[in-house]
Amino acid sequence: MDGVLVDNRDVHMEAFETFAERHGLTVTRDRLLLTFGKTNDQIFDALFGEGRFTTEEKYAMGIEKEIIYREIFEKRIEPAPGLVKLLRGLKSKGVKMAVGSSGPLSNVEFVLERCGISEYFGALAHGGIISK
Repeated sequence: MDGVLVDNRDVHMEAFETFAERHGLTVTRDRLLLTFGKTNDQIFDALFGEGRFTTEEKYAMGIEKEIIYREIFEKRIEPAPGLVKLLRGLKSKGVKMAVGSSGPLSNVEFVLERCGISEYFGALAHGGIISK
């Protein structure tokens, strides 16, 4: 999903930077770039040190970071250029489509709903879970 359906890399980076600033943590864009495609648990370990936070703390931190992400992206979200036309064409030919993301379901649903493209996907794979 990220970087394919929507161009949201910089939004995720901004959300991590905002999160870190709120909690007195330090992140750099270079380090953030190395974490793309990973889950929040993996990202928090990579950025701030493995074992620094408990699983429960990382879960709560991930929720907070994703809320920040959606608040920022809400103002500028749009589907990738040509995406809707492509999806429409594929659907008209009977192609079954699914969305895959290492992010949480809340982000996947947010992107699909805000871009008006939910109808094109019959299944979602998110954060290690598959939904229909």
